[in-house]
Amino acid sequence: MEKGSEENYDEIILEKFLHDTIKILKEMVDEINLFPSKENPEFKELHHFHELSKDILNKLESDFFKQPLLPSNKEDRLKLEQVGLSGEQLDIKITAFNFFYEKRNKYMKEALELANIILGSLGTVCPPAHALKELKEFFEFFWKIKNKYWA
Repeated sequence: MEKGSEENYDEIILEKFLHDTIKILKEMVDEINLFPSKENPEFKELHHFHELSKDILNKLESDFFKQPLLPSNKEDRLKLEQVGLSGEQLDIKITAFNFFYEKRNKYMKEALELANIILGSLGTVCPPAHALKELKEFFEFFWKIKNKYWA
């Protein structure tokens, strides 16, 4: 594959990954009951988190793709290679993520762990990816504690 087309391929693959990651987070907010309901007075300060999280995800999704996803300069492209987000290293990570993503009803946590690896690397050259990673970790925190406190 020529260098230019490989860069385009990497960008297409990473863009799909980001859409899929946002989709998982939307599913977490809508289907897993991450946040306490209004019927739970002990956590009244958190009742608005469900709607707020949906708004944040929608804004993040629309803002994310308004500019080119990956840097066009050679130095930042080299950083992608150095963190394993191009060529075969990207392929193996995305293949693993896609495997668990497609079976996320059973393997949601595994898909999220793999997303964390990719987002961590991508965040070094694409700052919005770091913001998405932190939001994902925020949701995972609530997923971890929900059964103890309000599920």
